[in-house]
Amino acid sequence: MKKNIDIVRAWLRGEKAKNGRMTSSGDTLFSYRVPIGVELLGFGKIAVNHTASTIEEAKGSYISQTTSQHVGLTYRELKARRHDPNDTIILPVDAAMTVRSLSGE
Repeated sequence: MKKNIDIVRAWLRGEKAKNGRMTSSGDTLFSYRVPIGVELLGFGKIAVNHTASTIEEAKGSYISQTTSQHVGLTYRELKARRHDPNDTIILPVDAAMTVRSLSGE
């Protein structure tokens, strides 16, 4: 079985992958059936903050401990690949879904 990190890295490459808990469609990364990573026009790939914490000013929307761990893993991988420290790589749930719907995705 693929590890969670393998699913996150596949998503970052735009590839499909899945294990028992995480799925990458190439564009969207899911924890169970909850989107925790999306590709947004003009932003690139970002994490959606489904944790109890505020990360980089992105208020969280807690779902479960496991989903929070998946978001944390995704955030760390995005942060490691960020070229500009000011790049947005995580958004609150409502902002991410608003931007996504406005971009027609």
